Amino acid sequence: RYKAPAGVVSGEVLESLKSRKKELIEHLRKRDDRNIFCGTIERVEEREYYPVSAAQKRMFLLDRMERQSTAYNLTQVLKIEGRPDRERIAGAIGRLIKRHEALRTSFDMIDGQPMQKIHTNVEFKLEYESLSGGEEMLEAAIAGTVRPFELSRAPLLRFKLIELCGDEPIFFLVQDMHHIISDGVSEGVLVREFNTLYAGGSLPELKIRYRDYVGWQSRLLSSEAMEAQRKFWKERLGGEMPVLNLPADYKRPQVFDYRGGTVALRIDRQLAGRLKAMARESRVTLYSVLLAAYNVLLWMYTGQDDIVIGTPTAGRRHADVHNIIGVFINTLALRSRVMPEKTFAEFLREVGGNVLEAFDNQDYPFEQLVEELAVRRDFGRNPVFDAMFILLNMEVGDIKAEGLKVSRYAYSRKMAQFDLTLIATEQGDGIDIDISYWTGLFERGT
Repeated sequence: RYKAPAGVVSGEVLESLKSRKKELIEHLRKRDDRNIFCGTIERVEEREYYPVSAAQKRMFLLDRMERQSTAYNLTQVLKIEGRPDRERIAGAIGRLIKRHEALRTSFDMIDGQPMQKIHTNVEFKLEYESLSGGEEMLEAAIAGTVRPFELSRAPLLRFKLIELCGDEPIFFLVQDMHHIISDGVSEGVLVREFNTLYAGGSLPELKIRYRDYVGWQSRLLSSEAMEAQRKFWKERLGGEMPVLNLPADYKRPQVFDYRGGTVALRIDRQLAGRLKAMARESRVTLYSVLLAAYNVLLWMYTGQDDIVIGTPTAGRRHADVHNIIGVFINTLALRSRVMPEKTFAEFLREVGGNVLEAFDNQDYPFEQLVEELAVRRDFGRNPVFDAMFILLNMEVGDIKAEGLKVSRYAYSRKMAQFDLTLIATEQGDGIDIDISYWTGLFERGT
């Protein structure tokens, strides 16, 4: 915070800075000694079947409950202006499948446990369809691409190139894959590497594979650091868990069926600037400001002061997993007490502190925590929380190909995984908000 004239720093200030530097180095060294992510991820031996990660186990069990569901399909649609080379597209995707084991993995129940099998080769074919109609036919063709996967058959992905005929044909590349082999960060990895391979380039060999990460995660769970995280969450979520009861248009169905809708709105530059200023003044992040506001909103609608909101984390704190396609994502249950007698500024500081503590303990698998909490299973609700908050700030990137103009096509799948999900995305000077809701409870007007 010291601001001296250009090129001038007094001896006293310089000595103070040197002292603080030593303190900082010592602090980081102590943290590094406790850092469970500094160790080497070792390669596991070859075998026919491999254990699954905590996230994969949950996806597998959810699939067993809803065998014909597409709730956990990850779908992206790209609009391509120009004439893409179908063979080059198929070739680049084929090379990605060979490079990343997750893209050629299947899943089975072996001796009562879900296991994964990594195939040396899998059959992949780029689907193609030519349309002469308008947007309705296009939407129907995209929807027809999104189909349930059979987890015992690899690959758990499909790509389809749709040509919308006209004087200047427009192409749409649909990517559909199961969440058990991918996540949001993986999408960015796929886009970057596709760009390189489509252009005829090559990629460096991967240090480790997803199966190696699973073995490392299994060993990690028995460490002292993870035991400390387990105790943190058991304490934070201990006692009677609150159940969020939002005023709804319909009686809650006995089974959550994932049917959903989305309402979009935008926070303009002026209001976004005020929110960011509030974050700076309170020494918290924009994430904490939006999460605190969401808590207050839910409190206003329900009158409940004990609220649990779910939020995802990337789960890639070890440097060696940053460029691997697979499902690393974890879920945190953020519990807050909304006390009407407090000012919003006081509540915001509390939320900011809770968020920091939660993310310091973000590695303990949510799936395992749910089992340990012995949450009573209600098929009409999600375990632990019914509201989700997501702030998207990762760069997925864009497909880039010479002679082509590629952009993302907004395709809504009309699916919901929770009663209510607030998704915020910083775009330019403003913030885009998507509110996903379960149509089993709510009308769009509500």
